[in-house]
Amino acid sequence: MAETPRILQGQAQQPAVGWYVYAFIAHRHVPPLAGIDEAFPLTLIVEQGIGALVSQVPLPEFGGEALSRNLKDLRWLEAKVRRHSGIVVEAAAGGPVLPMQFGTIFLDRARIVAVIRRNVATLQAALDHLQGKEEWGVTGMFQPTALRARLLRTDPALLTLSKRLCSASTGHAYLLEKCLEELSSVKVRARETRRLCSPGPLGTRRFSSPSPVS
Repeated sequence: MAETPRILQGQAQQPAVGWYVYAFIAHRHVPPLAGIDEAFPLTLIVEQGIGALVSQVPLPEFGGEALSRNLKDLRWLEAKVRRHSGIVVEAAAGGPVLPMQFGTIFLDRARIVAVIRRNVATLQAALDHLQGKEEWGVTGMFQPTALRARLLRTDPALLTLSKRLCSASTGHAYLLEKCLEELSSVKVRARETRRLCSPGPLGTRRFSSPSPVS
């Protein structure tokens, strides 16, 4: 579930539209797409070499209590999240991007410019770090049955139990078999837990953008 979006107040009286920010970019590639609300196109607000990829949104749908209600509508939420993600992906075709949290909305352009000015060094450093890099998603799968079979062939404790099982009496064999099954299951879970908690084989890591600007 998406986190509760932040609406950054900039005026005493709420206007009819706000400014939805998708990402900060250092290039000038604006995807020829409509924004998260299809009535408004994407545009770029540039300050000191940093661009904020934005579009206007109607506040009766995206502001305050209305947005809180819409976040509980899963069909609305799914469509908007997909739209947001698609725009960020298209923007990334032109160069590095620093995606913003879904639902980051400002009430006026001046606040966006002020955010860039206060954080220009941090934003520029992050964009420079991403220059020439690609983001890859990796999905890993494992087969518990295959891992258990391998452990039964290689793990000393399991090998000892297997040998005892071969020469045990019927009653004793039943107990050893249950013990072997339980111990192998524990070792499979332990092996998978260690694998998930350890760094990647090539020292891979995720790059996180700076703390949310304000």
